[in-house]
Amino acid sequence: MKQDKNTGYKKLIKAFDFAENYRFSYDLPTQSHQINEQALEKMQLARIHNSLAVTESLTPQLSITLSNVCKSLHLEPDFVSAFVYSSSETQASCFLGDTNKCNIMISSSLVNLMDDKELEFVLGHELGHFLLKHGENNHTYQISKEGSMLSRYKEVSSDRIGFIACGSLESSYSSMIKMLSGLSDNYLRYDISALLDQVRRDSNQTSYLFSYSSHPSLIIRIKALLWFSMSKIYKKSISDSDSGDSIEKVDDQIIKDLDKYIDNPIKKEINDAKKDLSFWLYIFGMIEDDRFEKKEQQMIEKKFGLEYLTKVKEIFATKGRDEATDFINQHLTAAVENLMQIAPREFELSFEKKLNSVQQELGQKNFISRFKNL
Repeated sequence: MKQDKNTGYKKLIKAFDFAENYRFSYDLPTQSHQINEQALEKMQLARIHNSLAVTESLTPQLSITLSNVCKSLHLEPDFVSAFVYSSSETQASCFLGDTNKCNIMISSSLVNLMDDKELEFVLGHELGHFLLKHGENNHTYQISKEGSMLSRYKEVSSDRIGFIACGSLESSYSSMIKMLSGLSDNYLRYDISALLDQVRRDSNQTSYLFSYSSHPSLIIRIKALLWFSMSKIYKKSISDSDSGDSIEKVDDQIIKDLDKYIDNPIKKEINDAKKDLSFWLYIFGMIEDDRFEKKEQQMIEKKFGLEYLTKVKEIFATKGRDEATDFINQHLTAAVENLMQIAPREFELSFEKKLNSVQQELGQKNFISRFKNL
């Protein structure tokens, strides 16, 4: 008998709460799953026509592995369906059937490459996306640099769930390495210290070219799990030990690695775009009375620096009123569009607050209406 969605959700709360304990703190939680209907439809067609369901009768060992993962994550197996499809690529993905159902697709190459513990990590990782409600984000977020950065935070969280599911740091690492390389045990030696040495050798090199990547690099993922394995919250979960680093310290170290090797240039670009937009908003407000008074000049210098003040003085000195107004309006519009493209989530969360802040500081009750009529 099909169970009521609300009843099903209540049964999932324990698993949701369990996973939430281990979320990477920079991976901001959402209120609910967001289902990508187009992706779900494609997955369902592929599942029906081109995949094999993981069941006790058809794939007994895989069924046992999936059951073990669900048990480790306090998740009832009835809420999970897994399917294997034929592919030379080593891939796994998670789709939401509805808010109470998780569908996992696993390639045959991945299954053939991994041992049981490594598969537990992969399945746990995919279930982590479900339990942490990572569902599909707004498409605009996904294609931005900011969206890719937020996606990397999600992967750090899901790696932790995969690690907890398999209970082995070594199996977590070997699973990642196999997925990245496609190599079997016959060709691999898991020398983690050698991988970490690679980071130290390349410590002055960032990976800005990969700013649109949805996943952190293998090195960062390995270091992030190593840090997490030393945390008090993880040690307590396996031994009731009070030793270890606080999760706050662990997360701070992980974000330092992410910033150092890939995210710092993105964060700088976002901050520069926010500063540029803020600047043009203030100038837009200040030109209403056709004057650029001394107190306004002091405000611009204090907020943005002498270089920005000089830029404004040059605009007023070299352009007539209408030309200056058009120039400022064009630059303000471009600044809005730039931040929306680079960081749509940041824009959505902060722009209205910024408009209200500028209006209040300039003491112009009509500032927001003027801007919206621009």
